[in-house]
Amino acid sequence: MSDENGPTKKSFDCVAFQRAQRKKLGKKLEGLSSEEIGAWMRDYRPTDPKLRRLLERLRARDAKARDEPSPGPGPVASSPRPEEPRSSSP
Repeated sequence: MSDENGPTKKSFDCVAFQRAQRKKLGKKLEGLSSEEIGAWMRDYRPTDPKLRRLLERLRARDAKARDEPSPGPGPVASSPRPEEPRSSSP
């Protein structure tokens, strides 16, 4: 990385960090079934306070959505479709 004053040193390399995190996570989840991975994700508690609050809010929203009855499909606006010529099969 460089600018008009010459090369600069990065204080944080986000690509290297992302790759390291993906490798670390891959090692944790390696060999687990889909159900086990789903259970791990449900039980995961992040250490970052912002991420923890976000995850708690999402889980609360999902729990509320499961508890409320679904309103069902609303009225569907249908557009008239042009009649397609029927083909006669011999």
